[in-house]
Amino acid sequence: MSLDFIHLHNHTTYSTYDGFMTPLEMARRAKELGMSSIAITDHGKAAGFIKFQKACRGEKRPTDEKELKKFNPVWEKSIKPIFGIEMYLSHDLSVKKTKRYHLVLLAKNNVGLQNIYRLSSLSHLHTAYGYPRINFEMLKYTDMLKFVGTPPQKTKNAQFSLK
Repeated sequence: MSLDFIHLHNHTTYSTYDGFMTPLEMARRAKELGMSSIAITDHGKAAGFIKFQKACRGEKRPTDEKELKKFNPVWEKSIKPIFGIEMYLSHDLSVKKTKRYHLVLLAKNNVGLQNIYRLSSLSHLHTAYGYPRINFEMLKYTDMLKFVGTPPQKTKNAQFSLK
């Protein structure tokens, strides 16, 4: 049985304090639920993308002893990985203590994936209190990225507009 629903906003252990599953565990759980696709959208990071892709495709046996015990080498069908990132958007990066909004971006193709890498790198240059941030100027690198609705806890009807 395949579910038509696809989770597009998921955190792995690469999102400190928010993610509780490794990329392998996330792919395994999606497979158990009969899902055809699942997205990874860690906070400001693309660090788990390779492990996530390999886990979704069932390509490589895990090296971690704990994960190896749970590994099922025969996956009849792979899961389509969707690569994304959750960014913190701030108006002024020169001010450390400023409002920041959550923005989830998903790659449409390889160009979008390269832009996620670029935005992730730029955001870490402007980290404040542990939060890598981007501003509106950096949104020019959103070619081939899909904007997904922002989580409600930090936005008041998203006090800015995005194209």
